[in-house]
Amino acid sequence: PLAERLVAVRAGRAAGGAWAGLAVDGGLAASLAASISELRRGEVDADAARAAAATLGPGPAARLGALAAALEAHEEALRELAALDRAGAMRAAADAARRGALPAELADLDLLVVDGIASATPAEWELLAALAGRARRTRFHLPFFPERADACGFAEPLLRRVEGLHELARHAEIDVVLPRLDGDGRAPRVAALLATLGGATGGAP
Repeated sequence: PLAERLVAVRAGRAAGGAWAGLAVDGGLAASLAASISELRRGEVDADAARAAAATLGPGPAARLGALAAALEAHEEALRELAALDRAGAMRAAADAARRGALPAELADLDLLVVDGIASATPAEWELLAALAGRARRTRFHLPFFPERADACGFAEPLLRRVEGLHELARHAEIDVVLPRLDGDGRAPRVAALLATLGGATGGAP
């Protein structure tokens, strides 16, 4: 988003060094904004980034140190602007949900369906868990194929987190829906789509 890039450019210029001459429409500005966003989503602050840089060799340490300086300036810019980026908004939402400060529409939630999510940051997971705690039933649809667990490592951490909702499962219904593979090794919906496009009733197109 443009707003986040503008804040990242402001932070980079304030940090100086390699970031001093950043142009808003430049590729370096886009890379800096993406890097800061990734660190913020993972809740890595400037001190943690500097600590990690101290364990690296001279070149990587210098690059990560420069990024840590920009991250620190970015955090300061958000405070000055009294603004939230996406990561900050997610953390605020998670904290509010944990306190029970939820919209009226969620006061009596019967069914929560979580779909289209393969991984979650700490704040995203806390928000999901808090919402699941308000619902009578929660259904997690996860892109994890039991028959091909070796190819689903990206989704396994979220699956394990859902499996760890033992306390919540005592007073609410928690379902985990995992896709299955057909005999030819494709997910049923994908196989059906390919068969339809190929004018066939099954099998490979």
